[in-house]
Amino acid sequence: MPGAIFGQTQKKGPSAETRLIKELEKAGALVGKGVFVKGAISVIFEKDCTDELLATTAKLKNLRELLIEKSPKVTDKGLEALRGHEKLTIFVLRGTKVSKAGATAIASLPSLTSLEVGETTLDVAAVRRLAASPKLTVLALLNTKLEDDDLAGLAGHATLQHLSLRNTPIKGNGLKHLQGIASLKEIDLVGTKASKRQIENLKEAIPGLVVDGKATFLGIFRVKAADLKAKSA
Repeated sequence: MPGAIFGQTQKKGPSAETRLIKELEKAGALVGKGVFVKGAISVIFEKDCTDELLATTAKLKNLRELLIEKSPKVTDKGLEALRGHEKLTIFVLRGTKVSKAGATAIASLPSLTSLEVGETTLDVAAVRRLAASPKLTVLALLNTKLEDDDLAGLAGHATLQHLSLRNTPIKGNGLKHLQGIASLKEIDLVGTKASKRQIENLKEAIPGLVVDGKATFLGIFRVKAADLKAKSA
C-alpha cells in the first residue's frame, strides 16, 4: 500500500518551504506568513545576510516582502538569485555591498511595486534600471550619492507615485527631470539642497504634488522586527 509501512500510514515530513524558512530563521532572519498579504511570506534580515542566504530566500515561491539591512556580505552576485522572482513586491536594501550593477537584477522583478535602496552607489543608468519595473509606484533612494543629472533616469516615468531622495547630494537643478511624471503624488526632499523656488517649479509642473518631509508613504519600509512578530503571532 503506497505511503504505508507495516499497516501504518507514513507521516509526511516538513514541506520544502518549511525547511527553507527554518534555515533562514536559524541564520537570524525574521520570517512572517501573511503579515501584509494573505498567503505571502515576509523576510527581514536586520543584519548579517549573505549572498548564500539571499539565494535561499529567493527559493521561497511566495516571497512577497524582503528587507535586508546592515549586511555588507550581500553583493551583486547575491541579487542574481532574485532575478525574475515572480511575486516579490516590496524590496528594501540598505547597508550592503550591492553596486549600481545590481540594478539590472532588481529591474527584472515583474511584480515589484515598492523599492528602497540606501547606502549604495547609483548613477543615471542605474536609476533608469531600478525604475524599469513595470508596476513600480514607490521608489526611495535614501542616503545615496545620487546627483541632479542622475534624476534623468526617472524622466517620463509612467507609474511612479511616491519618491524619496532623502539625504542625497541633490542641489535641485535635477528636479526638472521629474516635471513630466504626471503620476507623481508625493516627494521627500529632506536633506537635499533643493531651493524653495526649484520645489515650487516642480509643484507647478505637477498639480497636486505634495512635498512631504514625513515620508508617510514609506511606513512599510520601517516595519520593525517586533511589529512583524506581533502580526505573525
